[in-house]
Amino acid sequence: MISVLFVDDETHVLDGLRRSMHSMRAEWRMRFCTSGTDALQQLSAEPADVVIADMRMPTMDGSQLLAEVKRHYPHAVRFILSGQAERESVIRATRNAHRYLSKPCDAASLRTAIARALSLKALLANDALDEIVGRVDALPTPPTMYVRLRECLRGADTSIEDVVDLIQQDVALTAKVLKLANSGFFGRREPVES
Repeated sequence: MISVLFVDDETHVLDGLRRSMHSMRAEWRMRFCTSGTDALQQLSAEPADVVIADMRMPTMDGSQLLAEVKRHYPHAVRFILSGQAERESVIRATRNAHRYLSKPCDAASLRTAIARALSLKALLANDALDEIVGRVDALPTPPTMYVRLRECLRGADTSIEDVVDLIQQDVALTAKVLKLANSGFFGRREPVES
């Protein structure tokens, strides 16, 4: 059974979550806390597979709570479920949360998000790998050339010449394309030189 811990300082929000997630009680063991301190105490007694926290709470906000969860329970899937959408707050939350969900979030979307996160976690069945991934702060951004090439390829009126012009701007990418074009995979009799 999956253990899910919901943390929100507003009891009516927790009551709403309890009602909307009632159908999951056969699959999830759900616990509800009204503060980050209470959540950490519950986690020390019994860790959770998923921790879902509100962003704006007194004493310890959701990002601070999830930072502690990340440090002490890196295997736990961490969500922020918040109505707060201030840019700085969202950016700060991304350091410690795997996913940011906006309130109001319907029950089906929440169930789907948790199911997806847990299925990905199941792929990381190796404990050492799970711990390493759990501690990751951020993923690298894609290279500029990748973004430009993707945008070019999505264009309705993109020609092969447009793609060639873009690839030729990057020497390393050009070399990789030429290497692939000349590999045995394509079985060409004559070398591709441009």
